[in-house]
Amino acid sequence: MVESPEPGEALEQVIRLVRASFHRLKIAGEELHRHLGVTTAMRCVLEDLVETGEQTVPQIARAKSVSRQHIQSLADSLVAARLVEFRPNPAHRRSLLLDLTPHGRSVFAAMQRAEAPVLSGIAAGLPDADLAATRRVLAALNAALERRQTAVITDPA
Repeated sequence: MVESPEPGEALEQVIRLVRASFHRLKIAGEELHRHLGVTTAMRCVLEDLVETGEQTVPQIARAKSVSRQHIQSLADSLVAARLVEFRPNPAHRRSLLLDLTPHGRSVFAAMQRAEAPVLSGIAAGLPDADLAATRRVLAALNAALERRQTAVITDPA
């Protein structure tokens, strides 16, 4: 009889698998989009702007739980590539809004078209029920981590 791992051990195994998947996805994305000069991190910012619309650098950083400086560096690279632009922010004079340019929208759409057959091919080998369960578990894990992070920020003692 095979023993089930303790809950903490089981979660550690899941985290290791998620981490490995993240790194493999990063490599695959950068290989797929290398000709565009768009890194996986830059793609992530583009995707966020497509999904949520214009935002400030601090807003994007908070949503992604990364430093403002990291997002600022990515934003500067995206501006240099003419994929995004800074616009005045009527709510705050010093914190500009970051938004996609028409060229950025076009490039992101092309990226999604290139990714679609790759993702479909991978998904074809995975049962729908397993994907649905994985989505639910990862959403619950992210929610638990967010609650923990918020509690630590609110009450660091």
